[in-house]
Amino acid sequence: MFLDRNTLSLREHFNRSFEIVQVDSDLLLEEVLRLRYQVFCIENRLADNKKFTNSMEQDLYDHRSVHRLVRHKETGTFIAHVRLILPDLDNPEDRFPMENYCKITDQENLIFHKKVSRTSLAEVSRFLISKERERQVILATATSGAGSIYRKEDGPHSFLLLHGLITAGLRMAMEIKSTYLYACIQTPLFRLLRKFGIHFIKIGPPVEYHGLRFPCLGTTESFLSGIYKHRPDLWELITEDGELAPQIQDPSLCQN
Repeated sequence: MFLDRNTLSLREHFNRSFEIVQVDSDLLLEEVLRLRYQVFCIENRLADNKKFTNSMEQDLYDHRSVHRLVRHKETGTFIAHVRLILPDLDNPEDRFPMENYCKITDQENLIFHKKVSRTSLAEVSRFLISKERERQVILATATSGAGSIYRKEDGPHSFLLLHGLITAGLRMAMEIKSTYLYACIQTPLFRLLRKFGIHFIKIGPPVEYHGLRFPCLGTTESFLSGIYKHRPDLWELITEDGELAPQIQDPSLCQN
């Protein structure tokens, strides 16, 4: 008996097609690096593929990061990735990559950096989807008769892979107890995230870094609260219907 996609919740539909995979082995880390090479060097040519002779894109921050992959269940294809760069506990003043190529304004530095403990800070990084692997999965599922991996009612900018990356990122932040999150975000994604209730605050002028981006800062708690209010279906996916963040179940805690 086939399930009617129109009757499935976002959580049910995502879990039917995809899974979020914790990168906890060298083999899975190699999958991460190959996927990043595919996106950065082949699909978008944002990095010189000649620098990565083993077809794996990597940098100096991988050793102090946690990673998640999004895998399509039927084909076993890894399609998307996000990592959180962690503070260096041996040297908490060691800079995050965003601090190296962005200028944090004096006013925002006064407001945030004097209050934010660097040991509770992480940077969202390598937030990416492989369009080529996504295309391959769509063709494979169409051929197998499994049906679309997307739902029309989610809208053109709310595909499951984006939901999956947001879910993976926030679950990691909850697991490692990162109170504050850095991110360098292009304007279209910044606006889209706000529609989801994810309100980053710009903390500096735009910088050219693979496109024009703004350095931003936000809190895990405010993101979860905002999502609870504006996208309760996405909140259910992120928190497994409240099991991972029961403190957000009270609507009075939600922020505008």
